[in-house]
Amino acid sequence: MSLTRFSKLDREVVRRLLTAAAATAAAPAGADAGAADYDWKVPRRYAPDQVAKLAAFAGQAATKLSDALFTLLRDQTVLAAADVSLHYGSEAGQAVSASTDYAVEVSVEGLDARGVVLLRPQRAVGWMEKLLGGSADQADAEQELSSLEKAILADMVAALVAGLSEASRAGGGKALRVAGEPRRGDYRLPCKHADEFVRMPFADEPDQPAVTFLIPAEAMDAVAGRAAEEPPPPEQLQHRLHNHLESVPVTVTAELGRTKVPMRDIMTIEPGDVLLMHKTIGDPIALCVDGRTVLAGFVVRCEGRYAVQVAPTDV
Repeated sequence: MSLTRFSKLDREVVRRLLTAAAATAAAPAGADAGAADYDWKVPRRYAPDQVAKLAAFAGQAATKLSDALFTLLRDQTVLAAADVSLHYGSEAGQAVSASTDYAVEVSVEGLDARGVVLLRPQRAVGWMEKLLGGSADQADAEQELSSLEKAILADMVAALVAGLSEASRAGGGKALRVAGEPRRGDYRLPCKHADEFVRMPFADEPDQPAVTFLIPAEAMDAVAGRAAEEPPPPEQLQHRLHNHLESVPVTVTAELGRTKVPMRDIMTIEPGDVLLMHKTIGDPIALCVDGRTVLAGFVVRCEGRYAVQVAPTDV
């Protein structure tokens, strides 16, 4: 914009406006350097210490699962807990739908929500081979299971779920139970988008989860130390809200008056200039809260300070 077409006063006004606009548009360097991105895809149901308790529980559950497999297979199989994580139903459901693992639905004592246990096909066939004395082949992982193999797979999953259930009950949590037949490729996790799940993988090889549990987070609350809190009755809630509102600080502004002046006068105002208000001496002033007039009053002096004496409501 060229300033040659304006008078000296106009140019000064425009210069100040442009300077003010540039100052407000420039963001301070490094203003967000300390800000951390918040991952909205991860539930925040548990505090860090509660997540640590879940991880410790998974370590204890790994021992129960290993014992369950040893009882069934008569062969030492050591499962180790991997990282425990939380997921919303939308993400968990998509992961299950895209998985090629065997999926078996799991019910939870006292809850309508259901979870699922996923078993890696290669590992399932390997365990069946041990149980059948070598009659199953690792190469059969991609082939349809026979009736006998399906029955063995169901027994293995039931033993694993029983092991996790035993660990859960020992930690004060809920009992778990198999609630369906093993399926592969066509299972849909029955959940809503906002449902929360705890994912607990167990591996017998590095970075190779053999068994993965997706359990409704509500079923793990007691294990994590998250106590279920009953909502207070409406009367108590109303009393708490009332007490809280009474203690909320608000800013009260005493407004002496208002006037309108041209922008040109504002940009050229100097110390000593006088702005006339549309009020006369003795008129009540407004007391405002959040920009709204709530009372009226008169300016007074009290112990050497300005004060406002609240006027009757009919003034």
